[in-house]
Amino acid sequence: MLRRNMELVQEVDGYKEAAYAGQVIGNMDLVQHFAAKLDEMEAKYT
Repeated sequence: MLRRNMELVQEVDGYKEAAYAGQVIGNMDLVQHFAAKLDEMEAKYT
């Protein structure tokens, strides 16, 4: 269980980093894509 939690944290961090990178380069489609991925994860695990 602890390993799965670590994997989820890494996945969330990756999505956040990708969304931030999209924001920095001005690609709002990329930001929206990764924000949607985060929303999907939140819905799945809450």
